[in-house]
Amino acid sequence: NDLQFLNYLFFRCLCQKAFRSRRIGTEGQILSRVFTDYDPATRPPVRDDADHSSILVITNIFINRVNWHENRAEVDLYLRQQWEDGRLQYDVDPREQIDQVSIPSNRKIWTPDTYFASGNELERSGRHSAVVEPSGFVRSSEQRIVDVPVSYGTSFPFLNRRSFTLRLSSYVYPLEDVVYLWANSPPLVEPVEVSSDLNSGPFTLEEANAGDCIGNYSVGAFTISIFRKILVYRCGRDIQFFGDGFPLQLVPPYRIIGICFLAAFLDSW
Repeated sequence: NDLQFLNYLFFRCLCQKAFRSRRIGTEGQILSRVFTDYDPATRPPVRDDADHSSILVITNIFINRVNWHENRAEVDLYLRQQWEDGRLQYDVDPREQIDQVSIPSNRKIWTPDTYFASGNELERSGRHSAVVEPSGFVRSSEQRIVDVPVSYGTSFPFLNRRSFTLRLSSYVYPLEDVVYLWANSPPLVEPVEVSSDLNSGPFTLEEANAGDCIGNYSVGAFTISIFRKILVYRCGRDIQFFGDGFPLQLVPPYRIIGICFLAAFLDSW
């Protein structure tokens, strides 16, 4: 029985290796075909049945980390973009089980040249990936670090709410050529997502609001509101403990209000 099991594992490993080798070879053939006459400097054509002449770029942002400063923030994020490029369409046998092909780093494809118009991009880490589906639909992800201004809410000193705005635009293309649209298909896809580490830290994402198109920008402002959980003090009946397990019910009501106000005032600094 042990020998039969080992033979089965060996045969299975050989089959998987052969399948991966065939898949890699098929993907290489696909890339060779689609890039034969491909020009990455030319904007993709619009579909014949489209009612507009612009390329639609669907975007969402994943915030990995935020470094707070006095009046600004350094936002480490992943910019995710999706668009259709009919020149990259390809046919593949369903038996190959290939639903997308990764674009290698030595192959250049057309991109909308997106940048953050509401801040200064400090650096690009080089972490970039792109895949293309048989329909020519491209999905791209790129890490960016953006320095943006920060505004404070009007609830000080009871609530330390901070917000910053992320506005996207294209370096090269006007609104007539490229239009941005925030991805919004909850609960699977949100316009703005944050890492679990960021949400479990001293600050957490409260809300993200999309604005309207402004001026010549391809997309309007997307305001992200973030508040600090440890600065949220509710001086009401639902609060039973203050600080490290100190029972509020043992403190006179007027002192509770004073403690909450003083704690919020000190922590905001």
